[in-house]
This record gives sequence, C-alpha cells and structure tokens, in this order.
Amino acid sequence: MKTLTNSFINSLKFTSLTMTIILVLASGCSNDAETSLTDDSAQSKNLSVVTPTPVAGGLVQISGDVGNKSDNVQVLVNEEKAEIISFNANKNMTFKLPEDCKSGNLAVTINNEKISLGYLDIIQNLILPIYWVETLMGGSKITKGTRSFSGTVMKETVVTSDNYIVSVANSFLTGQLYYAESVIDTVTFQTSSKIVKLDFSSGNADTILETPGNINAIAVSTLTGKLFFAETDSSSFMTSIKQTNLNGNNTTLVVDREIGSFVSELEYNFLRNKLYFVENSNRIVGVSLDDKVASVIYDDTNFRSVGGLSVDILGNDLYVADLGTPLTQSDVILQGNADGTMPLTPLVTQVPDDPLNPVYNVRAMDYDLIFDYLYWYNSSGSLEPNGSIYRTKVNTVVPELVFDEITLGNSMDVSGKEKNGKSNKENFSLSL
Repeated sequence: MKTLTNSFINSLKFTSLTMTIILVLASGCSNDAETSLTDDSAQSKNLSVVTPTPVAGGLVQISGDVGNKSDNVQVLVNEEKAEIISFNANKNMTFKLPEDCKSGNLAVTINNEKISLGYLDIIQNLILPIYWVETLMGGSKITKGTRSFSGTVMKETVVTSDNYIVSVANSFLTGQLYYAESVIDTVTFQTSSKIVKLDFSSGNADTILETPGNINAIAVSTLTGKLFFAETDSSSFMTSIKQTNLNGNNTTLVVDREIGSFVSELEYNFLRNKLYFVENSNRIVGVSLDDKVASVIYDDTNFRSVGGLSVDILGNDLYVADLGTPLTQSDVILQGNADGTMPLTPLVTQVPDDPLNPVYNVRAMDYDLIFDYLYWYNSSGSLEPNGSIYRTKVNTVVPELVFDEITLGNSMDVSGKEKNGKSNKENFSLSL
C-alpha cells in the first residue's frame, strides 16, 4: 500500500464528485477483548460494514447515515483512530486499516456520539482471490482462483455462460462481481450486450444494464459508487465511454471516441479521478472525470501492440504489456506513470525458449494495491490449457507463477483478500 503523504492529500481534487476527502493519522491497533455485538444507535442510523473480508492494511467501507460533515466523524478500531479515505455524506465512508491491525472492537463517532459496530474480524490467514475469463467451445466462463500463503491452489468456476464474456471487474470493498456479456440473437443474429452483477453473499446474479451496442470493457469503483464501460454503437460504430451507478442506473456519457475506435482494458485511478484505457491496441488514453477531456498518455512510439494495462488506483504507477514483434519472443511488461511524463521502462521481459516463460501473449493485467503485486494473464492461443497467471513485486522483480493450465482469455481482476476456510460470521453483529 502506498504511503499517504501531505503531497498526496493536496493532490486529491474531485470537483465532479460529491465526496469529501479526509485523511486522519492512523496508529497501530491492539487486540482488545470482544464487547457487545449490537448497538441501538447503529441500527437507528442503519450503519453496517459492507466489506466482507477486512484485511490488515486494506480498505473497509461502512454504509448508512454517516453524517453530513467528515470533520465530525472518526473511525475507531480498538480505540485507535483509523484513516478515513473517502466520505460520501449520509451514505457511506471508506477507511484504511493499519498494517499491524488485529481483530477487535469497531466504533464510529458522529457529532461526538460514539456508536459501536461490534467486533471486526481482521483476516490473518489470507488467500488471494483472482477472477479471470476463459473461452469455452460455444461460450465462456469466469474462474475464481485462490492460493494460500502455504501454497495450496484452488480453482473454482463461478460463472458459466453460453454468451461471450468480454470483461470482468470485482469490487474489493463489497465482494460483488460484475461482468459484461456479448449476446447474439439466434434469429436476427443481431449483437447486444449486458452487464451482470453477481452477489456472492446471496448467490443472486442480476442483469443491471442492457444495451444494443457492444460493450468492450468495464471497470468498477466502489469508492465513488460508479461503474464505467466502453460501448461501440452497432449502427454508427462510434465508441463511447460511459458511467453508471453500481445498480446500472443513471447512465451518462463520459467521452466519445472516433468512429472505428476499439477500447479495451478500462482502468480507474481514484487519486486523479481519471479513467485510462487502451485504444486500438496502440495507445494509452486518459480522460479526466472532472472536465471530460481525453488525452493520449503513451502512443505507439513506445510499444508495438498493447495487450494489457493496469493502474495503481491510489498511486502514480502505470503498467503496460507490449506484445512485441510476432515470432521474435520480444513481449515485455513496461512501467510508466499516470501522466505519461516518464518514459516506459522494461519491468519484466520475455525469456526466449524458456518453457516457463513468464511473459507471453499478455491479454490482461491488474495491480494489488494492498501487497504491491502486479499480476498478468498470459492467454493461451487456443482452447488448449496453455495459459498462465504470473505476479511480481514491482520494487523487486521476481516473476512467480500463480496459476497455470488456463485456456484462451482476455480479462482478469484481482480482488482484495479472503479468509482461508470457514468465515467466522458469528463474530459480526451486522451483515458482513
């Protein structure tokens, strides 16, 4: 997790959002005894922790009537102040747990009234959930992969569809999974698209948005309550970036792109309130949500063909997968910055003739902001299970194989962390 400095605080400008950003100095947590699990004030204000699996050093969201001024609110974990990252008046707030935080009592003070939210179980035994799309004969599926620190690997199919799943995005704060499908009418052969929200806690999968156009990529920001998607109109062939809320309502235009433009790998940077995407596989474009102005961050003088893109949502780092020149084993993962002022430099390179080559045909990337890992998806060139997912620390590059035996795919999302084994939901007073 990046250290939040005064320069970071001063750089947060969200004129188009209704949020107030506040940072409160955090200190370590102690592991106090468990106290009462219910509180009348919490129920009256409809306060609840919506993050299903809090992890030390991670982000946690509280929903409900959190008040209308962030200056009058504090979050206390074991009586120690936590760091509030975002505040949405009367709706929700998100705070960061200290790196050394232990399970214990969670409370908030709103206008000097202290409200207990019960016992917060901080996850200690961690596994890393990753969701990726694989193409099947006559359809596609979403696989959830987990790997414990002890090395145990598990893969589970969570979605199977007769349609083509083009993109997947997970909310690490709420545990909900979003994915976009391309739907072909078997009578008219017309193509349309839909976005589905899967709630793992209830098991419900609901279509939240349908459009006659082709959705090429999606991104989710639970911090802002927005879902972004790139859509190509089936008549005009104009590509647009749009935003909606997490239930698929109130869709608005962010920016139009030129006719024939193809957008992939949509990413959101909370620090800059900016969207980034790959356009026509040969340039990285950024668009500010404050003024809706798009600009090229990196063009094709920096790479041959972009297969993947990832952005640190709370930092300034940007990562690009260059597919290189065909048949030359020149694929490479490059590192730059979010405004394009730094040249792209090699981070991970292809290893010629190595059967365990860490970089080849990268079609998706994602950045784990909690533990500072960059993940990338080496897609198989066919339905044969020759693909893989690798990761590396960005400061000390040592590529590590996480999953293998994966087929053809083009989308991946790394969520927050989950608990290994049975969840201790009995420790929580509120629905987690």
